[in-house]
Amino acid sequence: MTLPIRAIAALSLAAGVSGVALRVADPMLPRLAQDFGTSLGQVAQVVTAFAVAYGLAQLVFGPLGDRFGKFRVIAWACGASGLTSLACALAPGLGGLTAARLAAGATAAAVIPLSMAWIGDVVPYAQRQPVLARFLIGQITGMALGMWLGGFAAEHLDWRTPFLALAAAFGLLALGLVQVQRRVPAAGARPPARRRRGRGCGPSSAPCWPCPGRAWCWPRCSSRARPCSAPSRSWPRTCTSASASRWPPRVG
Repeated sequence: MTLPIRAIAALSLAAGVSGVALRVADPMLPRLAQDFGTSLGQVAQVVTAFAVAYGLAQLVFGPLGDRFGKFRVIAWACGASGLTSLACALAPGLGGLTAARLAAGATAAAVIPLSMAWIGDVVPYAQRQPVLARFLIGQITGMALGMWLGGFAAEHLDWRTPFLALAAAFGLLALGLVQVQRRVPAAGARPPARRRRGRGCGPSSAPCWPCPGRAWCWPRCSSRARPCSAPSRSWPRTCTSASASRWPPRVG
């Protein structure tokens, strides 16, 4: 199988920018406290809001990725992260910055978990670990770069500058991911697992699995249990059309 190199590189870049967004505010806390005229404990809410939203929003993006496609949702989340990062840069005060960072954490939460899930969907198992390692290089590099960028901005730049840079980076990534998406397989489009018995999914070929204490089984590809054709202890057994016609089985 040919690996989608461009897609994996784009996802690694997205994970890196997401890592920057995760860590960029940490070293800027003393500068924020000075500019807003408040205590360090008060401005720490900027970091807490992002972290809480980042953790909780992952519960939502899983079903969204399954419904609309993981790669597509990642692109949408990057576009939304660009807008929330811009809102951080334009925040008039500490309350506005905290609210914008809360929204930024929610939008950035989709990138890394959905990217790893998408890689698991489209990359064969034998190649998956090296691909995940290369992907995680982007995330780790982004987190380190975020700490450096926040510290540099706190000493030499305005605190809004890193958020403007994040808004531009997320916007460019969203456009790039939309373009790359047209050339990559859909999430979850792996071929079905090869059956150990039979060629179809009807009562003549469905593999059976045991139901403890009963004389029938539950085929993997059927919506109802059917009796097994052979009283053997080896599994899987095969549900035949003859045995299926005896439904429901008599017990006792």
